[in-house]
Formats: sequence, structure tokens, C-alpha cells
Amino acid sequence: MNNKEKWTFRIVTLVYCLYMHYYGGPFYFMILNVFLAYIPIEISFHLNINNGWKFWLLAAFWLLFYPNAPYLLTDFIHLVHLPIYDGYSIEISKNMNYWWDYSLMGLGIIGFTIVGMDSINTISRQLLYKFKGWQVITFQIIVQFLSSLAIYVGRFDRLHSVYIFAEPVNTIKLIFFTWSQNKIQFILIMTFLQIGLFYFINFVRKNTKKNLSTNN
Repeated sequence: MNNKEKWTFRIVTLVYCLYMHYYGGPFYFMILNVFLAYIPIEISFHLNINNGWKFWLLAAFWLLFYPNAPYLLTDFIHLVHLPIYDGYSIEISKNMNYWWDYSLMGLGIIGFTIVGMDSINTISRQLLYKFKGWQVITFQIIVQFLSSLAIYVGRFDRLHSVYIFAEPVNTIKLIFFTWSQNKIQFILIMTFLQIGLFYFINFVRKNTKKNLSTNN
């Protein structure tokens, strides 16, 4: 991403959050969720492995906030608040206000999830200067597994990234030392979902590059 694209994305994020603040209605919460998902994206803009310890510090913060991007995928559950379809009849609402809310919700979830997950590619390109390909791929899988773990405690235990600073001991205990069958199953499901999405993101990226090189 060049500087123009970065600033365009920042402006788009600001406009989206402002709109949801004033007109978000039942989806007002998307302001916080989108902002949290934006943080790792912004951090990825500044990652440069040649910066030494600064890179590793930023990478640590990126890892801490990264789960907020795929976490957005769980916000689809809130679409139940839109009376578009009652689940019993074949009638679907033609109220365009509901569909506009649906579009805004979907745009925030899909858009920021994709850009957020693509930040794995940003940090991976930097890591390839120091590590082998298979090591970077292992890193990517570990990140997706850890983010699934974070998504679980965020959705079911209601923990946010800031809790690691406010209540570090209790947060670490809840994340890493409290387990259940449902927790394990959820983590595996979300890891599968993230790996699948990450594959499609890279599929589009690679084919776009091929098309551009062919046209040139």
C-alpha cells in the first residue's frame, strides 16, 4: 500500500465510524469493533524489519490487536435484529432501510476483516527476510489459531484486547488456562474459517498480479 492508499483507507475508516455513530442504530457497537480491527491494520503500515527492535515491538502489538479483525466475522449474529426474514414464512422484507443497514453491517465486517487478515501478508513479507518460507507459514497458522482463541474469550467471556493491560493475570488465566470442549471446538472451527479466508485472499492477490503482468 502506498501513502495515498493508506490515507484513503484511514479516511474511509473515519467516515464509516462517524456514520455508524450518528446513524448506526442497533449497530452502533460497530464503531468500537471496526476501530479495534483497524488498529492492527494501521500498525502493519509501519512494519519494517530493518528497524530492529522497533519492528519486533510493533509486531508484538500487531499480534495483540490482530484478533479484532477476524472477530468481526462473529458480528454477523447481530443481523438477527433486522426483521428481514422471520425464518418461518417465504416472505422477505422489501423495506430498503433494513437492507441499507444490512449493507452497512456487511461492509464493515467483510471489508475490515479482509484488510485486517491481509496484514498477515504484510508482516510475513518482512519475516521472509529473516526466516525460511516454511517457518513463516507456520507463523501464519499459529497466528490464526491464537486469534481464534482470542475470539472465543472475546465473544463468550466478553474480553477485549485492552484487558491484557487492565487485568493481565486474570486475562492470561482465562485465555490459556481455562478450557472446555466447546472452547476447543470453537477454536478449531474459527481456525478453519480463517485459514480458508486467508487462502482466498491470497488466491485473489496472486491472480490479480498474474493478470497485471500478462497485460503488461
